[in-house]
Amino acid sequence: MMKRRLFIGSSGKNLHIARLIKKHIDAACSDWLDVQVWALSDVFELGKGTLESLVKASHEYDYGVFVAAKDDMLWKKWILRWMARDNVLFEAGLFIGSLGLNRAFMVTNVSLPSDLDGVTTIRFKGKCPTDANYQKLISAIESTKRSFPLGHHQSSALAYGYYHNFLVPTLRDYFQQNAPFSMQVFIPDKVSELFDLIESKKNYTK
Repeated sequence: MMKRRLFIGSSGKNLHIARLIKKHIDAACSDWLDVQVWALSDVFELGKGTLESLVKASHEYDYGVFVAAKDDMLWKKWILRWMARDNVLFEAGLFIGSLGLNRAFMVTNVSLPSDLDGVTTIRFKGKCPTDANYQKLISAIESTKRSFPLGHHQSSALAYGYYHNFLVPTLRDYFQQNAPFSMQVFIPDKVSELFDLIESKKNYTK
């Protein structure tokens, strides 16, 4: 069975928490999850912009866990508060938009923007989550195992993103224009055959 992929994002300051999360998830779910921490993954490719790499990753991973912990001090409503790093919240938003609320998770010890209400949030006190916090996160991830059964298919997350972010909007636009059109979706037996199949169908007319 091909493992599903889980991405863990954090600031550099809280990378130790991201690594601890990976350690606990690996211990409980290594039989079906491949866990990657941002700093140890190939998400940020040489020659590509950070945003481009993150958008691509949000479609290639099946789960996202983001550590929104104490990074910066900020005056808010005349009170000095600890806040999460902005880029971590932005990355979480990208994954939430791509994966949905039930496959993106926040691990935090700070207040989060109200726009993130509805996201599964694991709250902890102090410098690091407790064993109970890790178990709560693992239970939340495992609860989606049966409700998201595409993990055994190759490139399932990429296919899911392609369907929702290209195919559905394209069809919607054409239907709104009431213009006649036809569309074919080719599914190769192997991903390695994809480009040959595309070339063979380029001049295809019905």
